[in-house]
Amino acid sequence: MIFPFTLTLRKKLTGEIENYTSKEIVIHVSHLFKGSSADYVKITDNHVIAENKLFTFKIRRGGNTNRWGGISKAKFEITEYGNIRKAFYTINLTRVLVVGIVLGIVGFFLGDYWIGLFAFLFFGGLNWLVKIIQHISIFHDIINNIETIEEK
Repeated sequence: MIFPFTLTLRKKLTGEIENYTSKEIVIHVSHLFKGSSADYVKITDNHVIAENKLFTFKIRRGGNTNRWGGISKAKFEITEYGNIRKAFYTINLTRVLVVGIVLGIVGFFLGDYWIGLFAFLFFGGLNWLVKIIQHISIFHDIINNIETIEEK
């Protein structure tokens, strides 16, 4: 799928991150995903996938809402090109946009065109923007905190 339904972030891994294997980084990221209320986390050698139920109503400790609420799937992947490693983070935003479109159509038929437009812009557009900002923050947190991997 293409943007606006999916968003892919990428970053070249340098510095302290080079000292860890791709598997160690992926395991570390899987722990971060599990700790942030993702419903299902799957791990392979070079990527971790977080998937979520359609209806998930979890509230994190401290009253913070679930960052995964509108995301059906997120994938963090380490790719190696010779001696260069890159991190890719892809999120699927289809669920947020579909909910916005459905509520927009319902608002259009139950009210007036401006109610449908408001429902689409608020529930679809604003939530879409918030999810993008949240997951850009998650990606940068992962990259910046990778040196906290505990060696076993």
